Amino acid sequence: MTEQPGNGKRVRFGPYEADLAAGELLKDGRRVRLQEQPFQVLAALLERPNEVVTRDELRQRLWPDATFVDFDQGLNTAINKLRDALGDSAANPRFVETLPRRGYRFTFPLPDQGAVNQPSPATPANRRSFAKYAIVALVSVPVGLALALLGLRPQSSSSDARPVKLALPVDESINSSTISPDGRYIAYVTDAGVLKAWDLRLGQARAVAGPGILAGQSSTLFWSRDSEFIGFPLDQELKKVAVLGGQVTTICGLPGQFLRGDWSPDGESIVFAARSFLYEVSTQGGEPHVLVEPWSKDLPYLAGPQFLPSKEGRKLLYVAFSSGPDDAQTVIHDLTTGQREIVANGGGAAYSSSGHIVYRRFEPPGIMALPFSVETLEATGEPFLIGAGSQPISVSRNGTLVYQERTGGLQQLVWRDRTGRRLGMVGAPSRRIVSPSLSPNGNRLAAVMNAEEETNRDIWVLTRMGPRKHG
Repeated sequence: MTEQPGNGKRVRFGPYEADLAAGELLKDGRRVRLQEQPFQVLAALLERPNEVVTRDELRQRLWPDATFVDFDQGLNTAINKLRDALGDSAANPRFVETLPRRGYRFTFPLPDQGAVNQPSPATPANRRSFAKYAIVALVSVPVGLALALLGLRPQSSSSDARPVKLALPVDESINSSTISPDGRYIAYVTDAGVLKAWDLRLGQARAVAGPGILAGQSSTLFWSRDSEFIGFPLDQELKKVAVLGGQVTTICGLPGQFLRGDWSPDGESIVFAARSFLYEVSTQGGEPHVLVEPWSKDLPYLAGPQFLPSKEGRKLLYVAFSSGPDDAQTVIHDLTTGQREIVANGGGAAYSSSGHIVYRRFEPPGIMALPFSVETLEATGEPFLIGAGSQPISVSRNGTLVYQERTGGLQQLVWRDRTGRRLGMVGAPSRRIVSPSLSPNGNRLAAVMNAEEETNRDIWVLTRMGPRKHG
């Protein structure tokens, strides 16, 4: 891009837009006050993105040779005002990088076509850039489930690129699946209670802990930042085990039902949700302490905490809800400043390094992606649909999203003994089966099923005489 101000061009970067003709800087469509000289510095940097613009070049642009001025002080002031307008910092630059004694460089990535007259992140043209992804389905045949891995990064390949789908056959039921931060492993729990890790490089799975260690547990798995450990709840305790296998270590007791956790960016602590609070505990063990309390009577429960990548302070993403997924709200919380904001109506949220918050929309159901700036804690576009899965699970550092979806549109209840051996089917396949519960005598099974109606949720009781609807 070599256009000068006055040529009618606009340059978009993140939530900002520079109108080079009018000499204006906009943020999310609203004008940001910026004086002429700082704007001229911005224009010079935008003309040569990712290239060094020397201090002497900026001097010649801002002050003619005949102009008497304290050049160093004047340029430093203009740079500082530009950074203030962009919410940028010299120590941790997002837009303007300083090269000592040489000059400055604009480092924020711009669209391929020179960043001029490009559509905003919410427009269909940018949404299409997310259609070129790779999907890997980890198929669990007995219950008709799959894990879809969806790359959110815009690709540089040609516009006619097509999704790539791979089937990873697994001859057992799977639960609580999550991808490692480095994108190499998918950890999951089988119905037999075995914790396994599928190695995407080797194309095979192996047991990490088990057999039977998590039998009967509705475990929620989460990874350490270095992808070397898997954390999970078991018997009212928080535990961890190395992905290469080894001894299961107890970290702390759980004060209530576990609702997801995350390692801190420095690897020194774990934050987790339990008993409506967010807690933090050392990875070496100890007593957990309350980190975040419920802050709204309408949203008394907190779940799914995740640390956001941040160079300044500690920032959390989590979900607040009242009764269930249909009223869940995705929240961003700056623990340093106390700033807190609801950013999406939905739950099961995760942050993608592509610059999106991915979450589950309840009605109509679907996986949504919200363009989002971690630095400003603000949305940079409108949310858009990226998948039809039931719930986002996790995102690796390269922007690969793992979520669970049904294959064939049907689910099936299965009888198994205490060793995990499959004994037979229970009832007929159904579009949706929720919260199955076995009677004390073992003769009846109650479950919420959509066997015939697509919209109503009915409670069915399955007996040896066949299913019976109870309304």
